[in-house]
Amino acid sequence: MIDLSSFPYVRDLSKMAQGIPFTIVGLVTRCQPTNSSRCGELLRVDFADKTSGASSVLFTSHPQYGALRENSPSGPCFIRGETSTYQGAFSPKIISIDEVPPSQVEVCIERVQRTSRVPVDELRRRFFSLVEMINDAAVKNAVLAVLGMPDIGDLFFSSPAAIVVHHAYRHGLVEHTCSMAELAIMAMNHYKHMNLRRDAVIAAIILHDVGKIVEYTQDGTTKHSVKGLLSSHITEGHLRWNIAARACNVAADLRDAISHIILSHHGELANGSPVVP
Repeated sequence: MIDLSSFPYVRDLSKMAQGIPFTIVGLVTRCQPTNSSRCGELLRVDFADKTSGASSVLFTSHPQYGALRENSPSGPCFIRGETSTYQGAFSPKIISIDEVPPSQVEVCIERVQRTSRVPVDELRRRFFSLVEMINDAAVKNAVLAVLGMPDIGDLFFSSPAAIVVHHAYRHGLVEHTCSMAELAIMAMNHYKHMNLRRDAVIAAIILHDVGKIVEYTQDGTTKHSVKGLLSSHITEGHLRWNIAARACNVAADLRDAISHIILSHHGELANGSPVVP
């Protein structure tokens, strides 16, 4: 496994003297062709990691000019270059940009994505303790079946919960889910006299945002995927819950109650809820 301990972050580059070679792990956030009256066609390349961002320009003579102009990398990259300034502003010279091999993405991705301050092992422990609070065996099995689906799986524990609004960082989805469920349990414990359906509440909160795993890209950048643009995390989560609930023979009234919470959790039609609570 690659050792990244000696790699600087983007925020460190501007503090270095000019002409210092560097290799960082970053995301290419923009490759935009432009024209200069002095230099002709150029390619503006913006790149960033979780600490900061920087911009550079590539001339048409650069060996990767054509490839980057046609197809900007979407995941973590090894960006090699030299520190430099242009007209008094920091503008590093890019030597090469190469996508991180798939086998090394997992270790590199935390260089480009902000990460939850809560250790993921603690979040896993909290999460599965919530699952164990579901008393109805069929509901519990259905929840676990959703989490075991090929497009969900371990991505539940690494995915962000949003692009910008809340928990928009690595492990953010499981952190948000645990927080919501723990708050709901506190409320239900306070209002015991109301005879609330605890299994429905806990299961629905566990699954309410599970569709975000397919709504957003999972390659280090957080943006809407094609599926996310065509559908939404609410409908994707509802679909997966119903497939699992029917396969696990969840009672129809419980299945529908949990479906309703998932479908209505944005509160208003204008906020994307297919139905109002």
